[in-house]
Formats: sequence, C-alpha cells, structure tokens
Amino acid sequence: MGKRHRERLRRRNCEFLAELDSSEAVEEFMNAWGETYSEKKEKPILLIASPATTHYEYAKRGLQLGFDVFVEKPLALNTNEANDLISLALERKRILFPGHSEHYHSQFAELQKSFAEFWKPGAKISFFRHNLPSNRGLDVSVAFDLLVHDLELFFALAKNVKWEIVQVKKEEHFIELELLCEKRRVLFSVNRKASHSKREIVMELEEKKKSVSFLENAKWDALEKEHEHFFESTFDSLLEEQNSALLAVKVASMV
Repeated sequence: MGKRHRERLRRRNCEFLAELDSSEAVEEFMNAWGETYSEKKEKPILLIASPATTHYEYAKRGLQLGFDVFVEKPLALNTNEANDLISLALERKRILFPGHSEHYHSQFAELQKSFAEFWKPGAKISFFRHNLPSNRGLDVSVAFDLLVHDLELFFALAKNVKWEIVQVKKEEHFIELELLCEKRRVLFSVNRKASHSKREIVMELEEKKKSVSFLENAKWDALEKEHEHFFESTFDSLLEEQNSALLAVKVASMV
C-alpha cells in the first residue's frame, strides 16, 4: 500500500521529505524533525502504511509533532488507543484520516445508492472477504487483518445503528460473525487462507437482492479519490470516518 500511495501522491507533485521503511528509520526521522526539517513545516503530512501493530505508535507521535496523519486501517488495535488518537487530533487541531480506499471504490458508491432501499427490518446483508494465502498481515489476528475492513464499510453505511453480536465462529485464519441490528441481520465471512478470492457484498430484503463485487475493475482509481478527500478535509470534518473506524476496532476487539 505504501508504494501505491507514493506513486499517486507523486502525480500530485507532493514533496517527499523521507520514505521510511523500518522502525529505526521512523525513530531517527521523528527525533530529527524539529531541528533538521523545521523549514518544511508549512503543512507536514505523515502517511502510515506500515504493519498494523505500529499504527497507534506512529500516528500518536506524528500528531504530537504537528503532522496531519493519514493512517491505513486499522486505526489502532483496541478502542482505548483509537479513542486516544481521535482525542489527540481534536486537541491538536490536526487531521486524523483513517485510510480505507474501498470507501471510494466505484462498487461501494453503487452500493450506497441502494442501501436505504434494503436497510429495513427483515433485511440481511452479507460481507465476504476471502483471500488467497500470503505472508502479509500475519502480525495481527484475522479480525484486524481482514474483518476490520468490512466492519468499517458497514458502519460507514449504517450510521448510528444499534448492534449486538449474536454468533461468532472463529479459527486462526477464518471468522464468521453475525450482528443483529434492529431486526436486521449482518453477516461477515473472512478467510485469509481461502482456495479462491472473493470480495463481495450482498444485500437481501424479501424477494429483492443486490450484490457488488470489489474484484471488478473500478470506474476510477479509488486511491486517487481517497487522496482528494484527504487533502480537502479539515481536522473537525472527519468525525463520521473516525467513528466508523472506531466501531470497527471495537467489534474486532470483541471477536
């Protein structure tokens, strides 16, 4: 993801002060920030696309140093840390942007148009995220590697919803989760050791059914749309995005 962000940000003529690929490099850069880079402080941005276990530490340090922070999901690995980052961003009046490019995917935009039509008592909405085996993301549980993505998408769709966990089936690389949300069923199925890739959201209500696949080609580059939204944001305009990221972390922590 870091390489993808870098490529698209270069198209926007962003100036890169540093590209850091180790915890030692991050520590050295941040320690030197105030002295070595003081002339570059007009609008500094820290983009975090590192392993999930480092997100909280790097984001907190960046906010404390005065950066606007773009952090790939998950925002943190527990609700206390996520709340801490959100509070710190508001206190310092800095942007804390939870990265989630699928929010800007053409298929998600298509889903949003129909969501209210399906989001009624008796509805069932299913999220599927099945990946072929890889070595990425194994530093965290499958809940924070995969499930948190779809939880965040759901809470972005269903704002201010009341929810409860009614069923969980869990193995090392696989989770099936069911939420009950005011007489609506929401199911999640994630697998990071699947035999085939599947990235789909299905909405059902009585005889109606609508599905979208995120594996289809997007009508636009989702990352470029995400960057556009990031650069247009202010520190207090991101409460909805931060709240959906926080709820995703909360549920993932409970699974």
